Amino acid sequence: LSSAETAGATQVAPGLYVGGSLLELQARAASSGATAGHVAFYSGYVAWPLDELRAQVDAGVWSVVKASPKLLFQTPRAGGREAYVAALEAALL
Repeated sequence: LSSAETAGATQVAPGLYVGGSLLELQARAASSGATAGHVAFYSGYVAWPLDELRAQVDAGVWSVVKASPKLLFQTPRAGGREAYVAALEAALL
């Protein structure tokens, strides 16, 4: 995830992009002093059929939240895990 649009990135929400050029992000960070709060890396991938996901959301297995890029790039260190979870809970739809 990134808060910056780069070549090949897809905007998934205002100010939030997935994919794109890591080299371009690296160059921007080097030239502008961007911090880790602008890029988040995730390892691994999980996918399942959309109907199954909908059924799990309807059953309460997952919570759907509307989250800003600021919240998504916030780390649990900022205020501790409890503050992070509280912020996520406040964003519940």
